[in-house]
Amino acid sequence: ALVQQEPGHVPALLQLHRISVHTGQLESAVEFLERALYAFEQAYHPTFVQRWLRGEARLSHAHPANQPFFRALHAHMTSLSRRGCTAAAVASAKLLLSLDKRDPTRALLWTDVLCLR
Repeated sequence: ALVQQEPGHVPALLQLHRISVHTGQLESAVEFLERALYAFEQAYHPTFVQRWLRGEARLSHAHPANQPFFRALHAHMTSLSRRGCTAAAVASAKLLLSLDKRDPTRALLWTDVLCLR
């Protein structure tokens, strides 16, 4: 009901994604995750996108408001890997690493496995 009234409610979409993954409903999980990423995309400031494309954008995972974005990108990376989209998963891992050099989501651990595929 909440997602129907507020389709861009990211915490609810991410929770529904996790529930769908745990119950084996992977198509629904991908849909919820893509909707959450779309909501984030709509909230980007235009200069953030420009800096992101140049590799200059930084977000601190330590800031609580940024943590859902990192979780969504990490889930997207693992979802892409599970679907066999290795190149896209590597690109997502590189994006995660470029946003916060401390690697809070441990994307670097995924990169070697993804590059071997």
